[in-house]
Amino acid sequence: MQPKKMSKKSCPVYAATLLRPVSWEVSWKRSLVFCCSAVSLLGIAAEAPVDPAQNPAPPELIPSSPQELPLTETEKARKRMLEAVSALKNEPGAAPEVSLPQEAPAEVAPVVQATLLESLPRPRAREALSTGETLIDGVGGIAGNLISAPSFQTNQVVPKGFRFGKIGLRTSLGIGITSSNTIRPEPSADLRETYGTLTPNISAGFGDENAGRYLTLSSITGISYTTDRFRNVDEDLDLRGNYTFNRLRLEAGFSYSRLSGIDRDIGSQVTRDFFTGTGTVSYFYSPKTTMALELSVPIRRFSGETSSSGFTVTPSVDYKFSPRTTFGLEVAVGTLDAGGDTQVFERPAFRMSYNFTDRLSLRGSLGMEHRDSDDRSTNTPVFELGAIWRVRESTQISLTAERRVSISALQSAVNYTSTSVQLGLSQRLGSRFRGNAAIAYEDAVYDGDSGGAQDGRHDRLLTGQAGLAYILTPHVSIMLNGAAIDNRSNQQPFRTYQGSLQSNIAF
Repeated sequence: MQPKKMSKKSCPVYAATLLRPVSWEVSWKRSLVFCCSAVSLLGIAAEAPVDPAQNPAPPELIPSSPQELPLTETEKARKRMLEAVSALKNEPGAAPEVSLPQEAPAEVAPVVQATLLESLPRPRAREALSTGETLIDGVGGIAGNLISAPSFQTNQVVPKGFRFGKIGLRTSLGIGITSSNTIRPEPSADLRETYGTLTPNISAGFGDENAGRYLTLSSITGISYTTDRFRNVDEDLDLRGNYTFNRLRLEAGFSYSRLSGIDRDIGSQVTRDFFTGTGTVSYFYSPKTTMALELSVPIRRFSGETSSSGFTVTPSVDYKFSPRTTFGLEVAVGTLDAGGDTQVFERPAFRMSYNFTDRLSLRGSLGMEHRDSDDRSTNTPVFELGAIWRVRESTQISLTAERRVSISALQSAVNYTSTSVQLGLSQRLGSRFRGNAAIAYEDAVYDGDSGGAQDGRHDRLLTGQAGLAYILTPHVSIMLNGAAIDNRSNQQPFRTYQGSLQSNIAF
């Protein structure tokens, strides 16, 4: 059957030929050359840099990120076809991704996350211990106390714990054995003992840190025992609250520490209780200026020794000079009463914090303390220094140094000036090992004009500690720790060697 012929007037090609009287073959070639040239020019224009300010794209065509380029309907269809073909061929990594509905995360306040997944700062009551003494005594009489060491909790895979609405709770239990040997100049005073430890730990948080309204609680209890008796019960308790409205922020805290290990000032093991209550009012005068007033009430109780108590008022002002630098001034004024001797002190200081990089930060303060007692007056330079260097994700180095004036618990009306420094290292070794090492030195000089037995006393305390933790599961870890303590004193010398093996179970 012959196809039906079309008339010349009804043929579109014929009509186009009348408008442009050239041969069909020449027109086709010209069209092909024109299309190829246009494609080349478009490719060059796409590769050339374009100034967004001069050639802004319409808002609906601007991608939210470099990876999210807008696709046309044709490109979307082609992508779906290629994914389907790749899935049929079972090519590795080519299977199409299927978007499944995910469960929305629970609305938990950021402060709960930080409280449960990161270690809390040491209790305020532990400020009674100098930088050099922090490695000597921990909860349960364990030097350094690996269970509460920040480096292990931070690097360890920590379970989520329990959540009740906006309340977060995490618990853990430590079980271990410790052996220590204390050597003195008189052999009859040597002490060697081995005891078990049971250490429950509770951390809780409630509130919203972004809104400035939250409450945190941390408690570590150390129960040490031998085969026939309970030895001691130690405690680290820290409760803190924060409430912010408009430009005003109110903070309150209570801290309690009960320790039973060796004390450098006493020169032997002694049970002591430290209480500290604090209240702070801060006013944000401007985005760069903050004024604060803090009231602190420290109480220190020693079993059979001289105890002390008092209060301190500290007004301060801080100025944020740049995003990395903050300067501040403070003046601490307070009183202390120890065994009937009342002391009044004033301590003005200049403080500063500076973040060199995201991995290196520095803080410090420098001041002068004037102290008056019943029969003498002293002026002592004091300072505090702290630096943290995160060498890499698995390595952190810390440096702490300070100089302070403290009251001796061995004899009333006797002060000593302590200068100490501590260098610490925490290291993650592979996916399951965590290492921790620290060394500290303290130089303590006692008053020489009190007329007591402590006149002329001079202590040089050197402490070294190293630990290794093995993470069995996200819930179970085993920790081995060793410490050596040497107090070279002209009145209270001693040496202590300690080793401990602990397991920690987190819930």
